[in-house]
Amino acid sequence: GLNGLFRLLLGMMVLERVVEDTSSRDMDRIIPGLPAHGARVRRGRNWKWGEQDNHSIGTVVGHDRPGVVRVLWDTSNKSNIYRFGAEDAHDLQVLDGERPRVLTNGER
Repeated sequence: GLNGLFRLLLGMMVLERVVEDTSSRDMDRIIPGLPAHGARVRRGRNWKWGEQDNHSIGTVVGHDRPGVVRVLWDTSNKSNIYRFGAEDAHDLQVLDGERPRVLTNGER
């Protein structure tokens, strides 16, 4: 009846909140050995992702898992994950001379 339906909907809402909370926490994770959040990067020696970067510079906005970072590209404002040690590959190179991009509250 309605009681069962209510419990089902409540359970779905709780599960959705847990998934959202986990996702936002993952973006704040810091994994040693990966470029810092805000580090400026460009395609590296093992790049195999076509024109995802539009030959531009990007910003590390998250540590996905060991050896993998999330980058937000300047020209497209799109992000994706890239290898930085995973599979013994480096899709990216860190630009040491570039000033780190300061991330605003809405950017991850």
